[in-house]
Amino acid sequence: DLTLSSFLQQLHQVNFQHRYSSKRQTECPVLKLDFKSMIALQSSLTDVKSYLNNLPPHLHKRVWINADILPGPGEEDLNDEMAQKKMQPKFVSAEFLQVVTSQFRAVLSIGWTTSLTDVHAVYTSKMVDEMITCAESYSEVTFPVRASCLRESWQVLQKLYRTNEKWTIT
Repeated sequence: DLTLSSFLQQLHQVNFQHRYSSKRQTECPVLKLDFKSMIALQSSLTDVKSYLNNLPPHLHKRVWINADILPGPGEEDLNDEMAQKKMQPKFVSAEFLQVVTSQFRAVLSIGWTTSLTDVHAVYTSKMVDEMITCAESYSEVTFPVRASCLRESWQVLQKLYRTNEKWTIT
């Protein structure tokens, strides 16, 4: 088994972060840590903090801390109570944001839960507005969206770009 601690230690030993000058930082791989629960996040804080402390500051934006913090497309179509429960985020959005931003100088990668059955459900204005409210205090943010929902949702998702020019959609 590869633990997060072991994985981060191996990355550090390989010295991948030192091979890239500040002029070539876009060539440095992005490390996206996708958390599925507050327990997982809390138990990883020390390892991630240690890893970031050993990274040159200009590479901190190459580390993304990801979680689905709001309900997203497909939620309203679920009649099954079990399916609805699976669609609920495993985080309280404010708690996730507070923990991550108080501990790390990394990019927030915050998204929505999506239905596993309705791959063409759309993001709504309400969903985007709720996410903007969550993210408005932060500049380094990327919003992962489900690719199959992007085309039909583009009109409302554009509001993320218009709100903060540093925000991205991934």
